[in-house]
Amino acid sequence: MTYRAPINDILLSLNHGAGLAAAVEAGHYGDFDGDITAAVLEEAANLPPMCWRR
Repeated sequence: MTYRAPINDILLSLNHGAGLAAAVEAGHYGDFDGDITAAVLEEAANLPPMCWRR
């Protein structure tokens, strides 16, 4: 069984728990938006597990 990162859970935590959605709407991050956040997390989830070892 392979690990699948909980991207939707992470996005929910960032947007609502950490207040990212409110900060983006307030314009604190310029052109940054939720689509960019999702794209970065999805690509990070595709990295091979050896990339995350220390």
